[in-house]
Amino acid sequence: MRYQVDPAVLLSEAADVGGAARTLAGMRVVEQLGTLREAIPGGSSAAAVSGIQASWRTELTDVRAHVRALGDALGSASAAYERVETAAERMLGGAR
Repeated sequence: MRYQVDPAVLLSEAADVGGAARTLAGMRVVEQLGTLREAIPGGSSAAAVSGIQASWRTELTDVRAHVRALGDALGSASAAYERVETAAERMLGGAR
């Protein structure tokens, strides 16, 4: 199997993923749910909202970490492919 990889495209995709990570970082779902809990203090509804907040907090933390890791991996892959292509061109007598 043969692949063609364009380091510039990988770098662009890493930037796109970085934008998604920034969007995720700006999400305030847990805080907005807190407003709901404050509007209905006491009782089982408020307790349920606290549980929902905890679930969202965990999920968002995990998703944010995975998205950041994906962006980092794409950026690292781009740099690695660029180094390999540059070295191969030098060995083959091409200028880069």
